[in-house]
Amino acid sequence: MGRPKSIHRKAQCFPDGVADIYARSLSGGDGGLPDYPVISDGVVTNGTLRCSLRFREKKVGMTRYYAALNEDIQIDKIIVTLFNPAVSRLDVVVIGADLYQIRQIQNTAGEYPETMDLSLERIDEV
Repeated sequence: MGRPKSIHRKAQCFPDGVADIYARSLSGGDGGLPDYPVISDGVVTNGTLRCSLRFREKKVGMTRYYAALNEDIQIDKIIVTLFNPAVSRLDVVVIGADLYQIRQIQNTAGEYPETMDLSLERIDEV
C-alpha cells in the first residue's frame, strides 16, 4: 500500500502589510467596464470593499517580468495572501495610497492554509 498524500503544512506569515480588495463600481466606465475606485487623501471612493487581507511581498522574477512585458502587461508587485474565493481579476487592490489592477491570480496547491499569489499592475491615473 502506498503512503497517503499529506498536505504540506508550513507556517504562513504575512508581515508586509494589509491589502484592501475593492470591487469596481458598476456605474458604467469606459467600454462598459466598471470604473476604478478613486483614492484621495487616503480615502477610497467609487468602490465597494470586498475584503482586507494581510500579505507578504514576493520577488517579481525576471522570467515572469519579461513574459508579462511580452504580453504588454507590467507586473509591478506580487503579493501572497490567504486564499479568498471572492477575489476576482476584475477587482482592484489598494496598498497604502497605491492602486493596483489584478493581472493574475494563482492559487497554491499543497499548502495549508491555502494561499494565492496576486500579480499586480500599478494604476497611476484613473
